[in-house]
Amino acid sequence: MVLVGVVGLLFSSGVVGGAGSVGASAVALAREPRSPTLAEPPRPSRSEPGRVVDSSSREAGRRPRPVGPVRDEPSGPRIWDGSGYRLAVVRPGEGTAVRDAPNGRVLAAIGPTTEFGSPRVMGVLERRDDWLKVTLPAFLDNRPVWVRADPGSLSYSTTDVSLHADLATRTLIYKVGDQVTAELAMAIGKPGTATPTGRFAVTDILRVADGNLNPVYGCCAVVLSALQDELPASWAGGNRIALHGTGGGVGDAVSLGCMRLSAEDIAWLAANVPLGTPVFVS
Repeated sequence: MVLVGVVGLLFSSGVVGGAGSVGASAVALAREPRSPTLAEPPRPSRSEPGRVVDSSSREAGRRPRPVGPVRDEPSGPRIWDGSGYRLAVVRPGEGTAVRDAPNGRVLAAIGPTTEFGSPRVMGVLERRDDWLKVTLPAFLDNRPVWVRADPGSLSYSTTDVSLHADLATRTLIYKVGDQVTAELAMAIGKPGTATPTGRFAVTDILRVADGNLNPVYGCCAVVLSALQDELPASWAGGNRIALHGTGGGVGDAVSLGCMRLSAEDIAWLAANVPLGTPVFVS
């Protein structure tokens, strides 16, 4: 399933021209969030829902604390304290330019909130002097982009939570550091609209209870920075990838690219995954 955005498409207004790029409501300054609609109702399948390895971590709202190994600090002044996967957050009231390379072409400007109204938390893949390579939904081929490591416009944090989606086994693995906390069965993209692979990040968590998600997708959707470039020509919906609920079972290849979880598992995941969490899909 592909998540449809706030105005029909998650990226509804063109900012970057040329092949391989998409418009960028995500790269506009703060936008009033509205309830998204999703295009294709989840279809049932036959497999069993996922199993939790450590049931104590399923307590609603509990977020694991970073406990992982310290990662190498790149050149330049130290801006992260502690261990874990690195995150960059656009400060309230601030903005920053998105570029295709360090000191490269400006693609767009992003503000402190996403199109859904969440804080703008970016997963950092690399630091190169004063530049950060980050994951944002900017190109259809899901290539990363660059922002300047400016402490005036960005703050920095880490998380040791990570998600690992194994398309072969149709399993979503939740880790804290190197420890597997949960293994959740999931449905994936069908042939012709396969789930995109690569490293992405959690950008938003939508909930029916908050009025920003169509209940056909279950209680919750964990929106990723990934875009789907393999859609039918007749498709009139959006192209954003998410983890969300389903009205039936899980385990089959049936969606337009999104990953579907059981009602119990998506509720738990939405309560236990921080914004910016890295998501590895392979």
